[in-house]
Amino acid sequence: MGSGALAADVLLRGGRVLRKGRWEEVSLAVRDGRIAAIGAELDALAGPETVVEELDGRWVLPAFHDSHVHPIQAGLEMNQCDLTGLSTLEGYLDAIGSYAAADPGRTWVTGGGWSMDSFPGGVPTASPLDRLLPDRPVFLPNRDHHSAWVNSRALEIAGIDAGTPDPADGRIE
Repeated sequence: MGSGALAADVLLRGGRVLRKGRWEEVSLAVRDGRIAAIGAELDALAGPETVVEELDGRWVLPAFHDSHVHPIQAGLEMNQCDLTGLSTLEGYLDAIGSYAAADPGRTWVTGGGWSMDSFPGGVPTASPLDRLLPDRPVFLPNRDHHSAWVNSRALEIAGIDAGTPDPADGRIE
């Protein structure tokens, strides 16, 4: 059994680890927040304080992960036209239409949460929104909040037309 400074803080056993482009059935030991060892038999690195997790074939994917989130925007979406639980154009349009009908006095239809996977090439067009709400501006950011789906009325209010140049580091589609 591992002891003192040699013992792992965490030992992940029986998992599948992606190494050099292929999956390997190995264990992984973590010490001081870093991977200390990867191998078939790492039980010798388990000390009395080691947290041992049996993975039963589940994956371990060591990597740097960015927990990039937009909590304020997500919270606002949940109280506006929330599209996060939907995945089809028809579902989106039903939700947008219902939201707009429930509050006809609201000047803009705002909210968001649509998925790029729901549209060819990841890009929705203004046409379906124009048919649904031709005179009321619509502004709906996607799930990652880096793109927005708008109708022609919103583009008109923003002064955007076919001759408008793309913004720096962006594009109008």
